[in-house]
Amino acid sequence: MKPFCIVSYLDCPQWDSFVQEHPAGTLFHSSAMIRAHATTHLYAPLALAAIDSQGRILALFAATRVGLISEWSNRFTSRSIHFAEPLFVDTPEGYAAILELMRIHDEASRRTALFTEVRPITPHPHQSKMWKNIGYELKGYHNYELNLQQAPADIWKGFTGTCRRNINRAERRGVTLEVVDPYTHVPAFYSILKESYANSRIPLVDISHFYSVFREMEIERIRMVFAKLDNQVIAASCFLTDAERVYYWFAGTKRVPGISAMASIVWDALKHYAQTDKKIFDFCGAGWEGEDYGPGRFKAHFGGTLTNHGRYRKVHSQWRYKLADAAYSAVRGILAPRINRKDSNDDSKSVETTR
Repeated sequence: MKPFCIVSYLDCPQWDSFVQEHPAGTLFHSSAMIRAHATTHLYAPLALAAIDSQGRILALFAATRVGLISEWSNRFTSRSIHFAEPLFVDTPEGYAAILELMRIHDEASRRTALFTEVRPITPHPHQSKMWKNIGYELKGYHNYELNLQQAPADIWKGFTGTCRRNINRAERRGVTLEVVDPYTHVPAFYSILKESYANSRIPLVDISHFYSVFREMEIERIRMVFAKLDNQVIAASCFLTDAERVYYWFAGTKRVPGISAMASIVWDALKHYAQTDKKIFDFCGAGWEGEDYGPGRFKAHFGGTLTNHGRYRKVHSQWRYKLADAAYSAVRGILAPRINRKDSNDDSKSVETTR
């Protein structure tokens, strides 16, 4: 008999307090984010905890099956994503509990997803052996993190010369920034994301995701900013926060000749959050190791620290994975958002984040 029982997050009232007290707990472990995923089209969360006989959490994870087309195609198109690493107490009991939780997760995902991917937010090099032992492969993945516990003037000094010039040029050309109400501005925000992702030929999460997250999250955790030129939105970004981190969550921009509006948005966010109690600005992804990734090059200009916490991946069916990988390369443009090309700028690009 196991010294713990397995429960859903719905039956675990101590879930959020455990997340808040755990040194690696994040916004992406929270019950609010899990509920938001539950009401996002083609998202299906699975969030479980192991509870000991005293009612204490030993381990938990929050995974989400992310589909691309529809439920019927899940076995060939969906993947199970842990947007943050599972949490467990650093004891033999906690270790045993996380192994059992991942066994349950992997058994469920084997039937419904191509692969599982765990995306660590904080470094856990001592856990690599554990992941390898249960069949997960570590793949190099970069990110940038910037220390917010410094004066804005010092943050500015860390920018590249190109970055500073772009911000100053945008201001001279008349670019203005506006902090907007997230929930009421979802359509406008999603519109620029669609155009950005369409030009990059990559799929974009359904609009329901933004309504769901903004409905579930406390408003003080959300900051949405529009950049405008001649009263037209040319860039937009949404930032989320938890106790210590600021997440550069979703962003999209049009490339207007001579103007880098997104650089202005990021600088505005850094100035704002440097005056709060937040410690780290998380750029939410800079590409796979060895990949020439445009958004990663953009994020490098802000002087953050390059990290490589990697991502752990387990393929549940090699033949389905190979077939789907080949098919995705052929149809990714079809799966990307569709826009009216008459209303778009062919030079626009995405600066999508990938958390």
